[in-house]
Amino acid sequence: MTVRLSDEHAGWLAELAGCYDLVWATTWEEHANRYIGPLLGLPEPSGLPQGSPAATSTDS
Repeated sequence: MTVRLSDEHAGWLAELAGCYDLVWATTWEEHANRYIGPLLGLPEPSGLPQGSPAATSTDS
């Protein structure tokens, strides 16, 4: 599997992590912490399990 990551996006996410709690909202679930987060130098965020009410909510 090929995953393309951007150093520029890593900087943006790191800046956001200083103000907000980052969460993964992806089908990768907790695997994003193992494979993507370290490559971007991000702290380990929480994840929203696929199909959870928060992940599937359509409320605005």
